[in-house]
Parts: sequence; structure tokens; C-alpha cells
Amino acid sequence: MKGQSLTTNTARTTLLLNGEKLPWEDWAYEFREKMPKRLVEFVSEKAPALTEKDHINSIKERLKNVLDLYKSASPRRHLSF
Repeated sequence: MKGQSLTTNTARTTLLLNGEKLPWEDWAYEFREKMPKRLVEFVSEKAPALTEKDHINSIKERLKNVLDLYKSASPRRHLSF
């Protein structure tokens, strides 16, 4: 990496190489395309395909844990003019 600069953005949420975002999506696509067959089989065994309904239910279950954070301690007053 001689002559290249690896830094982060100001918020430190993104890695930058020479001021540009790293191509994570490209790397992920390439990895999926070249993933060894044994690894594909292992992942399939451990994480069976979920249906859309399973995915939605999973999200609902996780949201139940934080629902109380969105409840107001006191009723809101409605202003009338």
C-alpha cells in the first residue's frame, strides 16, 4: 500500500482509501461468486432459507424488546387554538 492513504471519514463510520469509499459491495459479490462449495453447504445447513414471513416475524420479535423506549411517560397535551 505504498503511496496510498487509508483513513476514515470525519464521523469515523467509513474507511477511505485515497479519499474514496472501499468497494465492499464488489468484494461481497466476488466472495459469493467464488465461495467454496463446502462453505456454501455449511452455511445452508446452519442457516436454512427463511421465508419473507419468517423475516418479518423476526423483525417484530426484535422490536418488542425496544417498544418501551418509545412510550411516553406522560400523555401529550394537544394544543387547541
